[in-house]
Amino acid sequence: SNATFNGESNFSSVIFREWVDFNRATFKGEAHFKKTKFKKTAYFNGTTFENMVDFREAEFNIDKLDNGKTDFCNTTFKNYAQFCNAIFNKKVWFSNTKFEKEAYFIDTEFNGEVNFGSSVFKGEADFRSSTFDKANFEKVLFKSLALFTDISFNLLIFSECIFEYITHFKRKNKNNTEYFAIFHKSFFAHE
Repeated sequence: SNATFNGESNFSSVIFREWVDFNRATFKGEAHFKKTKFKKTAYFNGTTFENMVDFREAEFNIDKLDNGKTDFCNTTFKNYAQFCNAIFNKKVWFSNTKFEKEAYFIDTEFNGEVNFGSSVFKGEADFRSSTFDKANFEKVLFKSLALFTDISFNLLIFSECIFEYITHFKRKNKNNTEYFAIFHKSFFAHE
């Protein structure tokens, strides 16, 4: 924690077998976590990513004996964030997270609960083809294009959200299972 990574940081294909603490760290260069496996709790509280961060095909697979969570609370992504093909098998927190540029969660699996409460997406928020068990987007600000197309979910909650630009929602047909999407006191600037 409190570490500063001045150049490019490459944690690609690393397996973290024990919990890992990146709390309040600063990544000044690009940060690569492609195909990285987190076997126990991963903490990113208050972390700042000043350049591109890549979590493609990363696995956040918390062991059954570890009741921890993956925690990106209060994290700032100053450049684009890419979580494409990531797998979160337990609870994950992105609350109060700031995405200054594009945020890509394409084909991402959230098999446990995910919380984006009070987060800000200044750039495009792309969740195309992602899978959600339960997702909470309470008081989230989407300032740019928001794509939730071809997604699978059991429960999505958008409470007091603001969508300032074009937003697309389309659920992927998945065996006619029951699902719920709740839009409570949310504001859409465009149709």
